[in-house]
Amino acid sequence: MTAVHVAEVRLYLYDGQGDYNDMGDVGCALVVSPGTPPTFRLGCYRGDDYLCTAEVSPSNDTGLNLALQGQGYVSFRDDQSRLWSMHFPVEEEAYTLAAHVAAAMYGAANMPDNRIICCDVAQGKRERSIYGGDRVKVRYSSWVLSRDGGVPQLGSRLESNEHDDKPHAFDVPVNHNSVTKDMIGFEGMVVGMAEESRRLIVVPQAAKRGRGPAVHTVYMMYVVKKKENNFDDDG
Repeated sequence: MTAVHVAEVRLYLYDGQGDYNDMGDVGCALVVSPGTPPTFRLGCYRGDDYLCTAEVSPSNDTGLNLALQGQGYVSFRDDQSRLWSMHFPVEEEAYTLAAHVAAAMYGAANMPDNRIICCDVAQGKRERSIYGGDRVKVRYSSWVLSRDGGVPQLGSRLESNEHDDKPHAFDVPVNHNSVTKDMIGFEGMVVGMAEESRRLIVVPQAAKRGRGPAVHTVYMMYVVKKKENNFDDDG
């Protein structure tokens, strides 16, 4: 197996009674074995011993159950259905891991040329769900996705407004095919999200819409706000 992404984290194990047991500082690694499709595994280790491992499947709901919990915490379920939580010292590192996992999900799906892979990692306010035609404010980041050697890997960052003064405000298209050439490219995939939810998508080059380079792309979106009567695009 080859390491795709490695980080240092603080690891916690859920005890099933409402508490997390502190397992100390460990390494976190996303690794891959080439194949058709390639096999990705996420695990936490100390020295030569792994405390937990989990195979990445094309669906987050039936696989890792990866979730961004805020303040640098990321939870997932291992192959034994145990619930773990990792704490990254910088929240941006948690986002980067989630983007790597989304790329791995695309690989586990055998890298389809025309199908978008979707991964919800924070549910948000479900009573404030987003539909086509809604006006929303969104924070987003995007990365190039490499498919060299038959293994998808997260590449360089394309753009981000995570730290801009204002989020991106737009009217949500009814679907991805309705994204126009002046849009960024993820807007149609906001349908089904909710306020304060976060979603990652992998858009193959053949399925890409909107502006920007014609490359395989990973997007991460966070819905800040759905329009209210006092919605202000300048705020």
